[in-house]
Amino acid sequence: MHKDYHLSLDPRALFGRHFAIVGQSGSSKSWAVTSLIQHTIKAMPKSKMILLDLHGEYCWKDDAGNIQSAFPPEAVNYVEATELEMPYWMMTYAAG
Repeated sequence: MHKDYHLSLDPRALFGRHFAIVGQSGSSKSWAVTSLIQHTIKAMPKSKMILLDLHGEYCWKDDAGNIQSAFPPEAVNYVEATELEMPYWMMTYAAG
């Protein structure tokens, strides 16, 4: 970011609807998501988010088996994907 510019977003406008961060491989999409979530945690510490991290970009286990994260430990509730259960009725839901 250029030091002469300041950007701020109204969280109600940003999180009130669906949005996507798109770009080519290597265009810093993961960095943008990490930065957005880190700033949201600072600005709205009581907010709740669910992040499904299928590729281990934001939370991972190190060689010793300890959980590491791009976010503060007190803000993360890590659930191993193999332990996540989804009710059968959710699998048949189709938006239409």
